[in-house]
Amino acid sequence: MRSDVKLETPSANKQLDLLEYRCPRLLIAVIRYMRAEMKPAEVVRIVANDLNAPSSLQAWCRQSGQTLLDMYEEGELFVFYIRREASLDPVKLVASN
Repeated sequence: MRSDVKLETPSANKQLDLLEYRCPRLLIAVIRYMRAEMKPAEVVRIVANDLNAPSSLQAWCRQSGQTLLDMYEEGELFVFYIRREASLDPVKLVASN
């Protein structure tokens, strides 16, 4: 193991406690919070205990263009650090000619 590697937890501008929320309500709460309370480049620390939260939030970040900076378990809790990167406005679908 390399001793010169230093792992750091990202610093968060915001905190969101989603204990007792279950998917899809958990994901809806994250989207609403990020739309209303966050600007691009800000980081939120999310704490959840839903067993589906890791897969749901990973997939949502990948699909929406947000950056999942870190994710880990802390006892029975899941902790996520997500940076807002892109617009969270609904996607406008345009029919191609």
